[in-house]
Amino acid sequence: MLKRLLIAVFVLSLILALNGTAFSDVAPKSQYPLNPVVKINPNHARVNQVTDARPVQPTFKKDAAALAANKLPAWESGAVTAPPLDYFCDDIDYSAGAAYFWTIPDAYGDDLFNNRFTSEANFDCTLKVAWLLMYGTAMTGTPDMRVYLWDDDGFGFPGSKLDSVDILNASLPTSGLGWVSADFSTSPNAPAGGWVFSDGEQYHYGFTTIGGPADTLAIISDDATGPYAGEEISSENFGGTWGTMLNDWGLDVVFNITSELCCGEIPFTDCYTQDYAQNVAYIWRAPHPTYADEDYSMRFDVGGPETLVSVDVYVYDDGLDYGDDDVIITVYGDDGAGLPDEGNVIDQVTLTPGSYFAFPAVTTVPFNTIIDETFHVGFSSSAVFGSGKYETCVSSDGTDGTGRSASDFGGGAWVDFLSGWGIDVNFLIAANMCRDEYSV
Repeated sequence: MLKRLLIAVFVLSLILALNGTAFSDVAPKSQYPLNPVVKINPNHARVNQVTDARPVQPTFKKDAAALAANKLPAWESGAVTAPPLDYFCDDIDYSAGAAYFWTIPDAYGDDLFNNRFTSEANFDCTLKVAWLLMYGTAMTGTPDMRVYLWDDDGFGFPGSKLDSVDILNASLPTSGLGWVSADFSTSPNAPAGGWVFSDGEQYHYGFTTIGGPADTLAIISDDATGPYAGEEISSENFGGTWGTMLNDWGLDVVFNITSELCCGEIPFTDCYTQDYAQNVAYIWRAPHPTYADEDYSMRFDVGGPETLVSVDVYVYDDGLDYGDDDVIITVYGDDGAGLPDEGNVIDQVTLTPGSYFAFPAVTTVPFNTIIDETFHVGFSSSAVFGSGKYETCVSSDGTDGTGRSASDFGGGAWVDFLSGWGIDVNFLIAANMCRDEYSV
């Protein structure tokens, strides 16, 4: 019976594939090309005038000889025994064995080492313990240790310090390799319910030395050949500036820092998010102080009547002008050419000063609007061109371009971004959708 059932399922699948017909649309279909071949036009007059918001990493490169001196002895390198987890839930470990040790402080004055972690998609994760594999042999003096928890700055580096746990010297290994634990679930600074990161949110664990000039700590890393090499997970604070280990040392090692956490699946709904930006790079002023672009938009698709529950936007504080103008989020219909239709404003929400937040915090704008057509979400402000005032949105670097972005050159003259700026960025504008209007 089971064999016949499997054959029947296979035949049905084959028929559906050959006929190109499905019982329901799983994802919205676009009427426009989604993968343009050209994403950046280096000869465009505007392309070199974009404002890059990414942090500048140190330009000084560490000596290769110093790297060689950090190599673990052969008898202490290789596979690593996993930490003895306290809560028996889940753990995240990006490292791949033991190869190098790194001291804080070192000859260059580094005073913080750090790993970035990403919570699992579709799960709410409560942080429990940060486990750090320390190397007692290379430690000097009698240092204590402070382990930090940061949120992410939006660019993959530590942002705001959320919490810290101190570890006394008596709990550190005196020789060889040893796991050290910092329990953030029992921290008096933790909010009710603990530190929770959800659905791909990023956070950071790092540490520094507490002590005098002769006190040093040492942590273990892999040899940069593991499955996460190239993702620049580990970073250090050097001269007051964060830099990845790849940037500073030319080797993308991952520190042996494990995040122990307990995760629960977010209850299933028929709601989802359309979000096309895959990195964070540039900022865009509305209105643009030179070219007067008034509005920046992203195009979205629906597979039938759906509810636009809310829109997530990021407003950037450039240190010059922020927070004293209205931010206006507008939902436009499509003009049939893939651009916003100024004559079809589906909905609009105005955010007054004080009601939106500075990047990397997200501002969620409620709509609860039923939409049954391709639509666009625009970011503009109440500031007037020529006044020197503006509010600022954020985009990717254009390598992830999908042909969905556009800007209003003034007076409703919309131009796709590749044509207008020579770079096919995706704005950090996300549409939170529900396929059933009663699912809000």
